[in-house]
Formats: sequence, structure tokens, C-alpha cells
Amino acid sequence: MKKARHLLYVLIFLFSGTALSGIALHSPPPENLDDLIENSVIIVVGTFGEIAESGNFYGYGDDAALLAEKDKETFFSIGLPKIDIPIYIKEVIKGDDLFYAGDQSMIIFRYFENLESATSEEAIKDREGEKLFFLGRNPDNETYGIGTIASLIHLDDPESGGLTYTEPYGVTLRGERIKVPYISGSASAQELLTEIRNRVIN
Repeated sequence: MKKARHLLYVLIFLFSGTALSGIALHSPPPENLDDLIENSVIIVVGTFGEIAESGNFYGYGDDAALLAEKDKETFFSIGLPKIDIPIYIKEVIKGDDLFYAGDQSMIIFRYFENLESATSEEAIKDREGEKLFFLGRNPDNETYGIGTIASLIHLDDPESGGLTYTEPYGVTLRGERIKVPYISGSASAQELLTEIRNRVIN
């Protein structure tokens, strides 16, 4: 009976719209650069800092606290492992009123990966370097996330030769590096940034 009740809580979490709202479900990249720009709340250039917080995520809904309590009684976790990490902003290309009302030097980026994996040598290396972020705001209005695999672009990626995005494994940030499809292979980071600035202004 107890196992059945635990299973019920898991099912409630997995299929609750409020629990899962705001999780970045990585979908194929948008068809063009305009779609990517239009569907982003903020666009910034920046670098990742050190992991600020890790733990289990139970959604943004009113039932999150209840699920966290029930998780203590289950024989396996019903939460998703989450990572909150700062992005130190070097340039703001697009924002909105809520963003501009806050601290524009740093934001918190949220993604879903366990701490052991997120602190691996591979993960740390993949977070290095300057990146271009096309971000959406999570329902808590405090953290940001990505919705597509093209929402995080590695600027002048030395290993893959140019501008790339990562096709991630699951919900981590790592995976195969793929050339950005919206520009010619010979375009530089500055050319891409100039193109985005012009499109945002116009």
C-alpha cells in the first residue's frame, strides 16, 4: 500500500503541468535567427561562474513543498536534480522591464543535472569561455533557462572551429558541438553579435 502511494506521488509530479512548467525541454533549434530572438526574454553575452546551488527540484507550483516532504518517504527520489549557476553578464542585447529593474551584471541560470555530473572535469570544461545566451524566464521570476539546443552558443569555440551550440544529452548542457545554422561557417563571433544587435534594434 505504501509503495502504491509513493508511485501515485511520482505520477502526480510527472504529469502535473504546474510541477513541470518552466523546465527546459530541449527541442530542435528554431528555423531562423528571428524566431530565436523573438522567443527569448533576454539575450546576453556572458560567462558561467561557480555552481551556486544544487538540490532536487519539485516544480514551481503550489504542490512543490508537499512533494519535497513526500520525497523523504519514498524509496527513490521523485524530484529532478537541479543546478543553479550564475551567468556574469558582459553585454545585454535584449531585455525587458523586469530584467532591467534588477541586477544586470549577473543572473541565475537553472538546468537539470546531478551535482556529481555537473562538477565533472568534462562539465567544468564545457562551461568555460564566453557564450551567447537566448533565455526565457522561469515561473519563479528569479531564474532563467533555455528552451532549445540553439539557445546557448559557444562563441569562437576553439575545439570545434568557430561558433557552435551543444546538442545536449538529456537535460545537461553537454553533448555534441554543432555549427550554428544561421550564419556562414566563416562568420566570426563579432559578426554574429552585430547581426543580432541590428535585428533586435530593428
